[in-house]
Amino acid sequence: MSQRHTKRQGAESKSELLKNLRDARLNRTRAVQYEVETIYTQNKSADMYEEIDDEDYDSIRDDENFVEDDDNGGYIDNGLDDDQAFSDEYEQQESTKGKRKRKDKQKNEPKKKEIASKPNQVLNRFFQKSTTNPDSRKPKPVVPDASSEDFMTDLLSSLGGDEAAESTQTKPTNYSRTPKTSRLTQDKPRRLVKKQWDDDNDNDDVTATIDNKTENENVRDEEDDDLELFVKQPTQKPTSTSAPLASKTETDDFSYDADFDVDFDMDMDMDMNTEGVKKPSNGSIKTDDKNHTTPVDSTASLKQTVNPNHIPIKLEGPRLDLQNWETAESKVMMGNTSAEIVKDDSKAKSILEEDGSLRVWWYDVYERREKGDIYLFGKVYEKTSRSYISCCVNVKNIERNVFVLPREHRFDDQAQPTDTPVTMDDVYNEFSDICEHMKISKWGSKECKRKYAFEIPGVPAEAEYLKVVYGYDQPALPTNLSGKTFSRIFGANTGPLEQFIMKRDIMGPCWLEIKEAKLSDTSESWCKVEIVVDNPKTCNPLRDAQGNEPTHIPPLVVMSLSLRTLINPQKNVNEIIAASAHVCTKVKIDEPTPVDSQERMRFTVVRQLGNKPYPAGFNDMVTKEKTRNGFSVQVERTEFSLLNYLIAKIHVCDPDVIVGHNFAGFDLDVLLHRMKALNTQNWHRLGRLKRRHWPKLQSGPGGSGESTYQERLIMSGRLVCDTYLAAKDLIRSKSYRMTDLAQSQLKIEREDIKFDKMEGYYEQSASLIHFLKHCTFDAYLAMALMFKLQILPLTRQLTNLAGNLWSRTMTGARAERNEFLLMHEFHRQKFICPDKTFNVKSQAAIVEALEHNQDGDNEVVHAKKSNTKRKPAYSGGLVLEPKKGFYDKFVLLLDFNSLYPSIIQEYNVCFTTVKRHDVAVVEGDQVPEVPDTSMPTGVLPRLIKTLVDRRGQVKRLMKAPNLSEAERMQYDIRQKALKLTANSMYGCLGFSHSRFYAKPLAMLITHKGREILQNTVDLATSLDLNVIYGDTDSIMVYTNQSDIAQVKEIGNLLKQRVNNLYKLLEIDIDGMFKHMLLLKKKKYAALLVEEKPNGELVETIETKGLDLVRRDWCDLSHDVSAHVLNSILSDKDREDVIEEIHAYLRDIGERIRRGEMTITKYIINKQLTKSPEEYADAKSQPHVQVAMRMRKAGQSVRAGDTVPYVICQVSDVPNGTKAGFAERAYHPDDVISGSMQLDIEWYLNQQVFPPIVRLCSPIEGTAPGLLAECLGLDPTKYNIGSRMNSNDRDKDFETLESQISDEERFKDSEKLTLKCVHCQETTVCPTVITQFTEDVVTWGLECQGCQQEFSKNIILNQMVLAIRSYIRKYYQGWLICDDDTCGNRTRMMSVFGRRCLNAGCRGLMMREYSDKSLYTQLLYFTYIFDPVKIIHKAADTPLATLTESIVKGHYNTLIELKTEAERYLNQSSYRHVDLSKLMAGITL
Repeated sequence: MSQRHTKRQGAESKSELLKNLRDARLNRTRAVQYEVETIYTQNKSADMYEEIDDEDYDSIRDDENFVEDDDNGGYIDNGLDDDQAFSDEYEQQESTKGKRKRKDKQKNEPKKKEIASKPNQVLNRFFQKSTTNPDSRKPKPVVPDASSEDFMTDLLSSLGGDEAAESTQTKPTNYSRTPKTSRLTQDKPRRLVKKQWDDDNDNDDVTATIDNKTENENVRDEEDDDLELFVKQPTQKPTSTSAPLASKTETDDFSYDADFDVDFDMDMDMDMNTEGVKKPSNGSIKTDDKNHTTPVDSTASLKQTVNPNHIPIKLEGPRLDLQNWETAESKVMMGNTSAEIVKDDSKAKSILEEDGSLRVWWYDVYERREKGDIYLFGKVYEKTSRSYISCCVNVKNIERNVFVLPREHRFDDQAQPTDTPVTMDDVYNEFSDICEHMKISKWGSKECKRKYAFEIPGVPAEAEYLKVVYGYDQPALPTNLSGKTFSRIFGANTGPLEQFIMKRDIMGPCWLEIKEAKLSDTSESWCKVEIVVDNPKTCNPLRDAQGNEPTHIPPLVVMSLSLRTLINPQKNVNEIIAASAHVCTKVKIDEPTPVDSQERMRFTVVRQLGNKPYPAGFNDMVTKEKTRNGFSVQVERTEFSLLNYLIAKIHVCDPDVIVGHNFAGFDLDVLLHRMKALNTQNWHRLGRLKRRHWPKLQSGPGGSGESTYQERLIMSGRLVCDTYLAAKDLIRSKSYRMTDLAQSQLKIEREDIKFDKMEGYYEQSASLIHFLKHCTFDAYLAMALMFKLQILPLTRQLTNLAGNLWSRTMTGARAERNEFLLMHEFHRQKFICPDKTFNVKSQAAIVEALEHNQDGDNEVVHAKKSNTKRKPAYSGGLVLEPKKGFYDKFVLLLDFNSLYPSIIQEYNVCFTTVKRHDVAVVEGDQVPEVPDTSMPTGVLPRLIKTLVDRRGQVKRLMKAPNLSEAERMQYDIRQKALKLTANSMYGCLGFSHSRFYAKPLAMLITHKGREILQNTVDLATSLDLNVIYGDTDSIMVYTNQSDIAQVKEIGNLLKQRVNNLYKLLEIDIDGMFKHMLLLKKKKYAALLVEEKPNGELVETIETKGLDLVRRDWCDLSHDVSAHVLNSILSDKDREDVIEEIHAYLRDIGERIRRGEMTITKYIINKQLTKSPEEYADAKSQPHVQVAMRMRKAGQSVRAGDTVPYVICQVSDVPNGTKAGFAERAYHPDDVISGSMQLDIEWYLNQQVFPPIVRLCSPIEGTAPGLLAECLGLDPTKYNIGSRMNSNDRDKDFETLESQISDEERFKDSEKLTLKCVHCQETTVCPTVITQFTEDVVTWGLECQGCQQEFSKNIILNQMVLAIRSYIRKYYQGWLICDDDTCGNRTRMMSVFGRRCLNAGCRGLMMREYSDKSLYTQLLYFTYIFDPVKIIHKAADTPLATLTESIVKGHYNTLIELKTEAERYLNQSSYRHVDLSKLMAGITL
C-alpha cells in the first residue's frame, strides 16, 4: 500500500514549528541562526506527519479546508488537480518552466575542463561546425548570498541525504512533481525557464533561455499554463549585473505557493517504486489516470474498467525455457575496436602486387548510368598493417553494345518490302545517318554473328548483326528503332553495370584482378583507398592456371544498428532519441563462428527530450555503468548532435555490412528524413559514396513506408542486411517481430517496450539506463539473428550461383537471380538476351512486383490499387478430388523429386528447342509440342542438370567423416543454394514481368506435370491400389495394411513401375502415415511414421492447410485443435476418442470462462498485404482497424507487417456475436492496461468451435450441436448445418446410384405419415408390409391407435398433400452455408455466385432442400407402393407366400397410389439427360 503524509497536531504545536521555518526563509540573514536540527535531528518531523492509507487521504483531499493558508499570502486556483493528467507528448514544450539551480563554481570549473578533454579527437572534426558552447547563450544566473545558500544546502542535505551532493552537476536536474503538504522549500530562490520544444533542432544546438522577470513580469501566460520545471540554484557568486529575482509578496500575480506544494525529497523522486503511486510527470509524457503504467514495470496489475464482473485474464509469466534478455545482455562483453586508417597516397605501394596489379574482393557496386561508370566496393589487403581495408574502384569508359538486325529486303518510303536485298554496308550507312541525327558523335561498329531464341516473332535463330559500340555519355537510342534496312535493335537500354558483369563474366562477390590500376586523384568515396580503371577489359575475375578462383574471403566489418524514435506531435514527424550499435570487426562469413566469439565493440548515444534535462544522477550512473559493466553511453543534448555522433562512429568503424531489424522498412527512412530536416553535414557517410545532392525522399514523417529505391541507393558501398526481410524469406513464423524471432530462434525472452511509453523512461536515471540497455540489446539481437539464420553465407552462395548483386539477393529478388543466371549462360553461348522492358500502363505493378520479389508459378501482378483478381494465365498443377474421411490404416505418400526441373530435363524443354511461334491459337492457348528426341540438349536443361549434379557432388562431400564444422557448414549452405536455384528456374518462365517470360514453355511444363500425375494414378489403380488424393507432384495411396513391411512392399512396387516409364523423372516414398484425417483439398492431418537407421519407429503429427497452422487463429484455438487432433489420430478406440474429446471440451470451456488462460493465448496475428489506407473494406478487417489505431499513436505500420489483435467487449454489441467484430478488435496492450476486456464468448464461438467442428466432421458419433453443448454454447444454432451435412454433402464421391441398395438410397427420406379420421392418432408407415414376428406379417397401412385400416382415398389425399409440401419446400429456395460453424440461412443469392456473404466465412451456399432430395423423396413413394418390388423383396424368405397374398389383396390400391406418385415424379426432369446438349461441343 502506498503511503501518504499529512499534518497533525502533536505535543509541540505544528504552527510554531512551521513559523520558525517560515521566518528563516523570509529573513535570509537569520538562516545561520536557525537550527534545522530542531525539526529533523530531534525527530520533530515525526510529530508533524502521520501515515494514512489511500482512502483516508482521498477523503481528506476532498475537503475544501485540506489546503491551508500558512502565510496568508492567498492562493491561485489554476483549476488543476494535483493528480490530474497533463498534456500529451511534448505538448508542454512551449510553456514557461520554473527552475531551481545550484552550482558550485569551485567544483564546476574543474569538471568542465575534464569533460572538454574527453571526446575522441577523431570525432571532434565532425562537430566543429555544429557545436557551440551551451553556456554561451545562457545569461549568468543571479544567486543569493553564501549564507542563505549554506542554509539551503544544509536543509536539502537533511532531506535528501547523500543525493544532495549530486546537485552540483553541470546539467540541470529534473525532479518529479510529487504533491506533498510540506512547504519546507517553497520559498527557495527560483528562476523561470521558458521551455521550448525541439523546433530549434534545425540549429546546431538548443538551449534553455532564462527569463529574469521582475515581479510585474512574473505573470504566466494562458498558453503556458502548464507544469513548471524547477532547477536548483547554483552556489556560485553573482557574476552578472542582472537584478535578483524579486521576493514574493502578497500582490504577486504569480504565486509559487498557489501552484505547487512540493517537497524535493531526492530519495523519493529518484529511487522510489512508482508502481503503486501515480505521479504527474514533469516531462513531456502524458499520464493518463485511466491506463497509466509505469514504464519500467510492464507487468503492473490490471485495472478492469469496462465491467466490474469481468472474467479475469492471466498475464504471461516468465518462460523457464527462455533466457531473460537482461541476463543475456549482461553476458555480452565489449570487445576492442580497430584504430582508424587514414587514407594516404603512400599506401599505394602496400596494396599493389609486384606486377603493379591490384587484387580486390568486391561485394557491392554503384552504377552511374549517365557517365557509363561503375563504382566497385570491396576489400584490399594492406601489407604494411597486414589488414584488409575498404576500397573503391571506379571503372570508367564502359560502352554500350547495340546489335542491329538487318532486313532481308529493303523497305520503301511507305514501309513496304521491295525486291532489293540488303547488305551490311546499307545497314551501316543508314545507321550512320541516324547517329548523326541523334548527335552521337563517336561510335564504332563491326559485323558479328549472334543467336536468338526468345519470344519476339520474326527474329531468326541465327543471323549476322551489325554490332555498334559507343559511350553512355551520348544519347540513348530508342528501343523500338527500325529503318529501311534493319528491322530492330537489341541492347539499347542495357546499363553499364549489366554490360560490365556480362562481358567480364563476374559471378557475384569474388576476387578481381585489375591491371594498370592507379590511385584516384579525386575523392569520390569514403573508402580508405580509391582506384581508377580507365579500361574495363583490365578488370577480370582472379583465377589460377586451372581456372579455379581463390576460396579465401576477407573478414568483413559488420555493424548492427538499433534506433529509438518518438513522434513529435506538433510536427508529426518521427524523431530519433537514442541509437545503439554492435560492431563485429572481423566476421569471416565462411566460418561458423558464433556472435559471442566475434571480436566486437558497441556504443550507445542518447539525447534529451527537447530542453528537458536528464534525470538527476544520470551522468553518474552512466559513469558507473561504464566502469562496472563496460556499458558506454554518449550523452548528447540534441538530436542534431546525436546524428553527428552516429555518422562519425559509422565513418570511424567503416562497416561493410549494416544489420538491422526492419532497417530498410523504417530505420533508414527515418535517418534520412531527420538528417535532411536538421541539415546534418556528411549525411552521405551512411553509405560509402560521396554525394552533393539529396535524393528525393518519400513524403511523410519518416518511417511511414518502406524505403524507396533512391533511398536505398544511399547505402551503396555498405550491404544492408535486414533481418526482418531475411527471416520472412528463410523461415516460417507467425510473426516476424523482433520479440517473436528472439523467442523462437534465439531462445531469449525480449521485453516489449511500448512505443507510447518510451518517454516515461526519461523520468528516472535507472529507467533511462534500462531503456538504453534495451536499445543496445536489440542491436545485439539483430546481429545474433543474422548469424543464426546464416544470412550472409547463404545469400553470398546464391549470388555466386546466379551472378547478380549481393545487395539485391539480401532483399530476396528471386526473379532477378534467375534472370542473371540465364543471362550469363546465354551470353556465354553468344545469344542476344531479351531487353528489360516495362509497359508504361503497368509501371506501378511492375515496380511493386520487383521490389517485393514476386515471382513464381503463373503469378499475376496487378496495379497497387486494383482490387480485382484475375484467373491464372494458364492451368497449373493437377489437384485430385480427395476421398474425404478418416483412415485408420497406413497411407503411402509418394512424391516426384523436383517435378518441374525434371520435366525440363526429361522432355528437353528450352527456348532453343520448343517451336512455339508458329503454333495456331484456337479459342485459347494451345500447348506446344514436345521437342523431338533427336534435337540437341537445350541451354535450360543443361543448366539445370549442372546445378543438380553439383548439388549431388556437394551432398556426397558432406558424408565425409573427417569434415570440420566449418567445412560441413559451407557444404550445407552450398547445397541449399543449389537446390533453391534449380527449383526456382521454372518460376521465371511463368512470371509475366521477367525478361525470360515464356508462357508457352510454362504451359508445356505444367501440362506434362498434369499428364504425369494422372498416368501415375491410373497405374496405381491398375495395381488395385486406392488413390485417395493427389496434388501436383504427389499421390496418396490407402494401403489398408497395418504391417509396415507390407506397406513398404506396396510402395516399392509402385515406385518401380512408375520410374520404369521415364529416364530422368523419379518418384520416391516421401512418407508413411499410420492414421490420416483427410478433410478437403490441401487440408489434411496425419500421423507420420519415420524409421531411423537403427530400426526405431518415430511418430510425429504432420498437418497441412489446417486452421491450427494458420496465423489468423489464436494460440488458444491452436492448442485446443492440436489436443483434439492428437486424440483423433491416436490408436484408441473410436468411442473412447469421442468421449475423450467431449470431456476435454467441457473442461476447456470451463477453464476459459474462469480466466485461467494467459492473454497471449487470445492474440490473433494477421499480415497486412498492403498499406492500411489502401483497404477498401477496412471497416470489416480487424487487423486493419488496429493498424490504423497504431498509426494514430505514432507507430510505424506498413504493408507486410504482422498486426496482433484481440476481440474485446463493446457495450452496444452482444458478446459472442460475429457481427461487427472488426470494430471490436484492439491491440493486446489495451487489455493488459485494463482499458478493454476480452469477449470470451466470441473466442469460444469463432475461434475454438469452428476448427473443432471441421476436424470432427468425418468422425462418427459426434455432431456440431453436441460439440457446441460441450463448450457451453447454444447447440440449436448448429443443427441446420448438421442436417444438411447428412443429406447432400460430399455425395459426388459416393458409389453410383445404380449400385446402392434401396435401403441406403432412401435412408434419409421422410416416411409417410397418416392421420386417422376415427381416433385422430398419427401413424408412421415406413412400409406397406409390417412384420410382427418371424412368421407373422400384416398390412401396414392401418392405425396403430384404433387398429382401423386406412382407406385408399385417405392414403391418397394425405400422400398428395405431403408431396405438395415437399415441392413447396423446394421452390422456397432456402440456402444454407456448408460451413457448420457459420449457420447462415437465406433466400438471397450472392452476386459472387455460391460464396457465403457472412464476413470472414469461406463456405459455399447450398440448397437446404436440393433437387436431388426432392427427386429421392418422390421416388420413395413410388417405391413403397410398388407391388412388384414388395413381392421381389420378400422372395426367398419364409414370409414370401404371406407377403404375396397380402399384396394381391390390395393390388389395385397399391397401383393407384403408385400411379399418383409417378404422376408427380414424371413432372421432374432430374432423371433425364439431354444428350443433344451434352454432346453439343463435340465435333468429329
